[in-house]
Amino acid sequence: MKFVPFPVLIGAVLGSILFGFGWLPAALLAAVPLLALILWRRPEYGLYLFIAVVIILTDAMDKDVEGIFAIKDVKIVQGLPPMLITFFLAMSLIYFFKLYFIERKESLIAVRYGFIVILILLLATATGRWRGWNPIDLRVDFYNVLFPVLCFYLCANVLNTREKVHAMLGVIFIVGVIDACILTAYYLNGNGWPYGIEGLGSGRIVTQDTKTLMVFVTMTITIYSVSLTRILTGWRRVFALVGCLPMIFAILFSFRRSFWLGTIASLIVFYIMSSRFEKRKTLAWVWIGIMLLTTPLLFAGNATNMKLLDPFVRRVLTLTDSKQSSNVHHLLESQQTLKDIFSSPILGLGLGSSHSPVFGIDWEADKQPLRIVHNTFLLIWMKLGLPGLLFFMWVLVKYILVLLTYRKRIVSSHSGAIIAATGSALGLWLVLLLTGPVMAYWYQTFMISIFAAIVLTLIREEQREKTEENGNALRVLQQEVLQGVMH
Repeated sequence: MKFVPFPVLIGAVLGSILFGFGWLPAALLAAVPLLALILWRRPEYGLYLFIAVVIILTDAMDKDVEGIFAIKDVKIVQGLPPMLITFFLAMSLIYFFKLYFIERKESLIAVRYGFIVILILLLATATGRWRGWNPIDLRVDFYNVLFPVLCFYLCANVLNTREKVHAMLGVIFIVGVIDACILTAYYLNGNGWPYGIEGLGSGRIVTQDTKTLMVFVTMTITIYSVSLTRILTGWRRVFALVGCLPMIFAILFSFRRSFWLGTIASLIVFYIMSSRFEKRKTLAWVWIGIMLLTTPLLFAGNATNMKLLDPFVRRVLTLTDSKQSSNVHHLLESQQTLKDIFSSPILGLGLGSSHSPVFGIDWEADKQPLRIVHNTFLLIWMKLGLPGLLFFMWVLVKYILVLLTYRKRIVSSHSGAIIAATGSALGLWLVLLLTGPVMAYWYQTFMISIFAAIVLTLIREEQREKTEENGNALRVLQQEVLQGVMH
């Protein structure tokens, strides 16, 4: 790092020159040369920072709500994307320029998949332009597909060792705990996110941010797995388990049905991918959890218990209520979108498209979110056409097969426990894909990209080490055979 003073000096000079335009642009510009050097020398540090900020920020609020903890990305320079996205694009540019033109290496993930995505995007863009959709909406949809793909390639290449993966998981967990503690404190202080619960009117929840809850679910299962297999021991284990408590609190008191179902789905995937020892322990803890949950119900005659349990019971019952408002809206929305798609089933409606308004609900047509569908498969079909939907389905099935195939071949119990835990997020993803417009939110897709990259990196490292062990064993056997022949 002997060259650090030079970029720092350049940044200081540029910052002092532009101080007259405001302290924030000047400070940011002063930091640019040093950040560029760090991204060049240690790109994983930039990725740790990027993911940490993604966890803290939110894109789940369209408008500012006073009193809640919800930090949004900011746009410093007009004409450029928001600051975090600009940092992400700069980091990607620096890393891949160095990878291809300086180090002359290939991507660890085949680039042909990226080219297929580009071709699908170009076709969908042409369809959107031909249909005359709003150019701004078209550009946003383009980014909604491009950014998560770029993020996946970046994460899969930068996090190319087990040590970097473990460091990233540590960053995600620590930042997640901090975020959960802040959100919980706001909620307990009466400043949770506004949210209406059927039958109870408007109220407050811990958070509505899907990306944040995704982190909480995945990291809670991961900490459980590494604690169960004694990867974490002593005080580290105690601190990690205690850190999961505010995350679990947030999952419960956010009253998000999709996350309650998604957590169950993730636990099922975790059980399938776990070793026999982990399965026995998990079943034991599940029974303990059932007893802890059902015991209050047996003594629910107490008014305090009823008041505490009532919101949870009401939310669970709405899962099967065909007349519940959001259930009705999502069903009618999906039916209307399918009708629109069937007018052009091959090409879809194109990027920037909107479906027709939904009637029969208490929601004015001009206020409905017509650019999204609460089903990501339908949303992809609408925006990218049948080629995009088929490619997405193929990638999803391929990822599932990789999980099921290579988890059974894992030799190291250390990596196996982490692969089972982070890979279990697949269950949550499937629920979210079926019930929400995942593709429309960058931070959600960024977190899906990072967890998928972590799983694939660990599997690849296990395969590499197993191949090396087999090669070493073969060489030893050959030497023994040669020695036997010579004697």
